[in-house]
Amino acid sequence: MNLRLRERSVIKRPIDVVWRYVTDPRRFVEWNKKLMPTGLPEAFRQGETFQSQYQWHGRSISGHTRVEQLLPSVLKLHHSRFSGNGIRPDMEVIEEIQLTQKGVNTIVTKTVTIMNHGIPLFFVLIGWLIGNFGKRVEADYLKELCEKQESQSLQNGRLS
Repeated sequence: MNLRLRERSVIKRPIDVVWRYVTDPRRFVEWNKKLMPTGLPEAFRQGETFQSQYQWHGRSISGHTRVEQLLPSVLKLHHSRFSGNGIRPDMEVIEEIQLTQKGVNTIVTKTVTIMNHGIPLFFVLIGWLIGNFGKRVEADYLKELCEKQESQSLQNGRLS
């Protein structure tokens, strides 16, 4: 059974501003705190595969990431071939980020699907319930970064 987690947030910025933070690897690692900048490409390109490094719960994990989909307002990454202490090498993770414009705001929907995770069904169901209906566990770094950086840019009379 796959584990699917979904988060939705509203960012008080236009979609093009948020999209730059989602699709630029240098900015992506600023808000995706698990991903390390080592090995990232200069830009995400559809079909491209690159080596990725993660820090997760004090563990170093490496894997391969393929940009499966890069369309206006949709980024889909496929993470696989993991290595690291306590990580299944056959585990796969699909990470999809969709943006929708609503007035001057952007709705961000992040969906993470984890396959071949080896987690017992009971814990998968608990994780699914918490992930889909529970309160956010950590800060929404993408929201904080977009709103903070763009506010500073507007105050300085320029857009980054």
